Amino acid sequence: MARQVEGPWFRSAKDTWYATLGGKKVNLRVRGENNRAAATKAWHRLMADGPAEQEPKPSVSRLPPAPAPKPTVTTVRQLADTYLADAAGRIAPHSLRGYKLYLRVLVDGVGRLSAVGIDPDAVEALSRRPDWSPTYRANFLAHVGMMYRWGVRRRMIPSNPVAGLRKPQRQSRGSSAVVSEEEHRALMQHAKPETGELLSVLWATGCRPGEAFGLTAEMVNASRDGVIPLKDHKTAHQGKARFLILSGAVWKVVRRRAKVVGSGFLWKSETGGKLATQAFGHRLKKLCKRAGVRHLMPYGYRHGYATEALSRGVPDATVAALLGHGSTAMLHRHYSHLTSRADVLREAARRVRG
Repeated sequence: MARQVEGPWFRSAKDTWYATLGGKKVNLRVRGENNRAAATKAWHRLMADGPAEQEPKPSVSRLPPAPAPKPTVTTVRQLADTYLADAAGRIAPHSLRGYKLYLRVLVDGVGRLSAVGIDPDAVEALSRRPDWSPTYRANFLAHVGMMYRWGVRRRMIPSNPVAGLRKPQRQSRGSSAVVSEEEHRALMQHAKPETGELLSVLWATGCRPGEAFGLTAEMVNASRDGVIPLKDHKTAHQGKARFLILSGAVWKVVRRRAKVVGSGFLWKSETGGKLATQAFGHRLKKLCKRAGVRHLMPYGYRHGYATEALSRGVPDATVAALLGHGSTAMLHRHYSHLTSRADVLREAARRVRG
């Protein structure tokens, strides 16, 4: 608190005269205890002029938050190109090819339009191609939805205009996709040794074709009991382990194949790299024609394995683990056709009533 003294007063600690004006202590800028007269004149001058305005102290305040980046107005084509470029660094090459196939249809149809002004009905109309199954249509629309959700997260667009896309119910491949034992035997009789060995692995394990194509001599040689851990599989991103179980005759086939190739993939493409599912599908198509059986897909072996295991009473959780599924949901979705098999129903009825 300032001293309440009429007139100037001397502060010895500062060797300076002060005065009180308006309740505030003011430095008269006069030094020396003997200079009272000079201090009095300075005080009178100050009284006449009034107190000098003090410069306001700078206030300390927080800086306002940086404004959020404004969404980038872009076209459907630009959004798709950026999305695919980002996906190239985080998904497998074969999955990226699928992304490109779906989004190419979108870009060809509405690529020049504004990404935020796109009409969901127009996107649904693009999916109604006569050569597309309900499952393919659903996959196309699902990929479009994923791209738009990504665009919102990355602030490329302010909102998702296709959030309400109506996707048709996906169809299970069902019993029509299953490779029967008779068909497998016919294929083995007409297959070349290398192809026959690969078919025997698919038949005995029910693995994804890509998992069989990824087997290397090094992986086989590192296993002594036929249990081969797989690093490249669909549930790897969930931190789940995946093992390929090879036993009996098929384990001998695989070990023999590993000795033949020495190193690298057991089954190679024409260029020496990993065999692609599409390339093997073309090879299988020609083999089906030679063997006189219907056109079969590589995944039909996986369906056949699951169907046989479930029909023999293997618990669905065990079958899911053998197939490398993260849960039993895929089994229930794709193998519900088992309920239409007469032999399974008869066995179930026998267990209920004998």
